[in-house]
Amino acid sequence: MAHEWAHSLFYERNPHEGFVRLVADSNGQEEFCDRFAAALLVPPSVAAGMSPAPSSVLDLQRRFDVSLEVALRAVASAHPGTVAWLFVTPERGRPFVQWRSSASYSSYVKTATVMCALNRRRPEERAGELEIVWLRARRQALVFANT
Repeated sequence: MAHEWAHSLFYERNPHEGFVRLVADSNGQEEFCDRFAAALLVPPSVAAGMSPAPSSVLDLQRRFDVSLEVALRAVASAHPGTVAWLFVTPERGRPFVQWRSSASYSSYVKTATVMCALNRRRPEERAGELEIVWLRARRQALVFANT
């Protein structure tokens, strides 16, 4: 809802025509609306004060009553020197990436390492520079790596 609310900032009320769009839709406008909504849900200053780690994501999620993905995006956005992943495992399936903070080549290579670790289903582990927390009850995993 907050994202859609942000779109209303790109309109003005004209007494003769009603609401009139000030600018055309664009990728920049979508990015602005995403950032606007994220800042309303989790203040950037709070996320910046957290360490880029799964425990911080879980803390933000509980503290602000947001989804795991919103909390992860806030922490990852506040710490651009890290790559973060959210994996989900469907019933009787293999984990897949629900969200990743980077689409770089090294991020794709690290994803393979993460998948191997997740298939072992250990609750917490370090695989090289990766920090992995497997949330069994949710069938999700949070992963952080330094770039």
